[in-house]
Order: sequence, then C-alpha cells, then structure tokens
Amino acid sequence: SGEGFATGDIYFSTIIQVIKNQRMPDIALRMACKTASGSQLSDARNTDAPGYFFDLSLGKDVMFTDKFIHRIRIHGMIGFYSWQMNLPENRQNDAILFGAGLDLNFSRFYLNNSLDGYLGYFGNELVIVGDKEEPVPFRDRPIVYRLDIMKQTDHFDFGLGYQVGLNDFIYQSFKASLIYHLSFL
Repeated sequence: SGEGFATGDIYFSTIIQVIKNQRMPDIALRMACKTASGSQLSDARNTDAPGYFFDLSLGKDVMFTDKFIHRIRIHGMIGFYSWQMNLPENRQNDAILFGAGLDLNFSRFYLNNSLDGYLGYFGNELVIVGDKEEPVPFRDRPIVYRLDIMKQTDHFDFGLGYQVGLNDFIYQSFKASLIYHLSFL
C-alpha cells in the first residue's frame, strides 16, 4: 500500500578530483555505498540490499570563441558496481559501470546527452525471482539514453529532459525543471 511513513535507503559517497587541467582531461574518482536502512519492504518502497560502486570519470572541454557553440564537453565513465540480491541461490551481483556523453553549451542554452548503464554478471541468464513455477526473468544489463535541454537566465534555469531505456530498462520518462539561483554574497 502507499499509506504510512517509510524511511529510505541512505547513499553516501565522495568524489576525489584526481586531475583538473586545461591541457589534460579532467579525471575524478567516485566511491559510494548504499545502506539497507529502508523500511516498508513489503510495500516495495525500498530494498533490503546494500551495495557499493567505484567509478572513474573523464571529461574534456573544447572551447570556441565567437561561434554559435561556445563549448563542447566530451565525457566518459567506467567503474564497478556490486549489490546484494537477497535471492537464496544468488546472494550478490556485480557489474561493470559505463557511460559516455557529449554536452553542447550555447550562449545561455545547454544540451546534455548521455548513454549510461551497467553490464551485470548474470546477463540474460534466467534467474528465478519469486515462484519457481512462474519465474520472473531477471535482467541486469540496463542501458539508458538521457537528453536534457536547459535554458539559463539571470535568476532561473528552465529545463526539459527525456530518458529512455534501450536494453533491460522498460521505462521512459519526461521531466521539467525550474532552478532558482540563490545568491548569498
């Protein structure tokens, strides 16, 4: 049911800037953990499954002067993801994380797009989830395409986004965003 109050899982992470240089690509290392602290498990609000991941991100800006496009940022990510599955015969799954993207920066307009996902250990193997008589196919190789368009003004950013699953992710979503810039100084 959707009634009541539920606490959620907690994610904590750190990002370490390894290299930040205009001649070399920027490189950052991220380390993250997910706790199994969520409640209302019977209502499928959270999972009783901890996990962790590490990834290395690279990005490089290509700048243009007096052009229609001011900046292009090329970025990529590779990493490792591990999580508990709570299945009697399969207690853990591991995956290779990956991502790549190209961002375009115009005068006050941004276009960000990326292809992200992970390749899990089980792949297309049939893993029994639930009843053995009616097994639910478990897929652990989702790949997602994301596109975000943002218009920047002096005090607000307005954005639209679209996300679609290309493999093992059957959902698509649209989002609209409004961001207000706070100035404290």
